Amino acid sequence: VCSSDLQLLVRLAPWRRLSGWVAYTLSRSERSDTPGGAPRLFDYDQTHTLTVVGSYELRGFAFGLRLRYSSGFPRTPVRDSFYDARDDVYQPVFGAQNSIRLPDFVQLDLRLDRTFSFRRLALVLYLEVQNLTYQKNAEEIVYRFDYASHDYLTGLPILAILGARLSF
Repeated sequence: VCSSDLQLLVRLAPWRRLSGWVAYTLSRSERSDTPGGAPRLFDYDQTHTLTVVGSYELRGFAFGLRLRYSSGFPRTPVRDSFYDARDDVYQPVFGAQNSIRLPDFVQLDLRLDRTFSFRRLALVLYLEVQNLTYQKNAEEIVYRFDYASHDYLTGLPILAILGARLSF
């Protein structure tokens, strides 16, 4: 596997109850399946990855947002299909390996937490809402039985998590 990366991180130190950071990665990952073979995109190559995180504290509460963006993973397309009468199934005819990509991934998350301090204990109660914008991010391509059309298998919808963390 051969990988080239450029990474950038900018952090805002706590300032007037606001803090956060921005991270961006430009990357290209290739691999050869045989020694000296032609390189191809690695299955998990993500050319662009961006994360923006911000937090604001007010009256004992912390409000946070996280935005994540990344380019889609490479996939091998199905260009055509043929009917295999012996096995009574359609067989795919593949295109060039990893020559298409899944759609880009975008997700916005929200977090609200409150910390209660006791003598030797700290209790954090929190609410997280993941995928706040209900983005239907593609995780994989799924084909019709005869490969005539395709759709995407998508990730979780909006997910709310209520939790607590106790430290001592």
